[in-house]
Amino acid sequence: PGAGVDTPNHLYSYSFAQYDWSHYFALRDELFDYFRTVARDNGLYDYVRFSTKVDRAEFDEDAGEWVVETSGPKGRETRRVSAIFSAVGVLSIPKVPPIPGLESFPGPACHTAEWPEDLDLTGKRVAVVGNGASAMQVVPAIADKVSEMVIFARSKQWAAPFPQFRKPVPEPIRWLLREVPLYQKWYRQRLAWTFNDRIHSSLQVDPEWEEPARAINRTNDRHRQAFIDYMKEELGDRQDLLPDVLPDYPPFGKRMLLDNGWYRTVARDHVTLVPEHLKEVRGNTLVAADGREFEADVLSLGTGFQATELLASLDVFGRDGQRLRDVWDGDNARAYLGSTVPGFPNLFTLLGPNTGLGHGGSVITPVESQIHYIVRLLEQVFEKGAHLVEPKPEVYESYNERVDAAHAAMVWTHKGMENWYRNSRGRVVALTPWRHDDFWRMTRDADLEDYVLDA
Repeated sequence: PGAGVDTPNHLYSYSFAQYDWSHYFALRDELFDYFRTVARDNGLYDYVRFSTKVDRAEFDEDAGEWVVETSGPKGRETRRVSAIFSAVGVLSIPKVPPIPGLESFPGPACHTAEWPEDLDLTGKRVAVVGNGASAMQVVPAIADKVSEMVIFARSKQWAAPFPQFRKPVPEPIRWLLREVPLYQKWYRQRLAWTFNDRIHSSLQVDPEWEEPARAINRTNDRHRQAFIDYMKEELGDRQDLLPDVLPDYPPFGKRMLLDNGWYRTVARDHVTLVPEHLKEVRGNTLVAADGREFEADVLSLGTGFQATELLASLDVFGRDGQRLRDVWDGDNARAYLGSTVPGFPNLFTLLGPNTGLGHGGSVITPVESQIHYIVRLLEQVFEKGAHLVEPKPEVYESYNERVDAAHAAMVWTHKGMENWYRNSRGRVVALTPWRHDDFWRMTRDADLEDYVLDA
């Protein structure tokens, strides 16, 4: 419920396939219709194997091919392919915390990514675990249906005003976007600056800043005060909740959220915000870390995804039988331009390590850049009469050293917090430190000097 985008859908769309959007920030059903329409218009349904999962991919060095094992409606199958484009994404495998007694909960209990279509919440006592992007969408969307709601919010999040939430695009603007291509291109480019790279410079740490615990630079501190003022305004006469929602780390240190009614919802009489984690489940009784107990009929887990364990849904084996998960040491994924890894020829990781966006914008933009780059790379490889390509180890290492050095000077490595961008070692794995424009330029053409070719 309430699932949608925090990036304008005129930007959260392919550059080659615009759409007559009804709202500025589309919700789930309209987004799904868009992607489905693009797939059908381009004939992709003829090439898709639905309900089929890739379980394993192993590189056959003698044949120079990948052996891919899948499971689906036809059972287990094996096929050989020349190259693999991994497009499994980052926020795709739900993360369920090991809460003692969770299995004892007698009512419906689901991760927000696996919400049952027929779940009726009318008059129910609902508990929500988490207060990140998923919970911030679900909670306001269901608040009017439930009799009581308790939210276990272990961490605190920064959220910005969202004045265009559920706001329709006026018909004259829709007409312009449909009928005037130049206006459409200008509008998209304007959005790209506003939502992609405009704030990037404000996410750099100023080593001379005197209050690093609350902000990383003067601009970041101004953002902090503006967000606090907004919180206070939205909470109204429930200023007693301010300590429970006010983060103690700099803005943008975690995924920045857009407020679609969160503060007003947690201030309602039938909603209880618990600034603790859910410690234990005893049947219908939920026990918070501070010992308080709450009764619930439905349990929703807005607990995020396995974001740092990339390609965790399948086993990948490259040259000499090396396992990609071992090369990445579990949650320490790295790739050259987020796309290629030494020892794994013709394996291309779309939305791979350090390509996600923490400073805003559409994730489709870097993926399009990657596709452009990889296609250009393969064209040059084939022109040379080669069939396999992988990055040189020294190029791979040098690139990732630059990524880590850039992140060391940015807000996401701030010591006073945790976020899903970092792995167990504290290294930023999910996000890019680059601006969209920077990555676009890096991926305009491929230099074969960066690669090892094999006929």
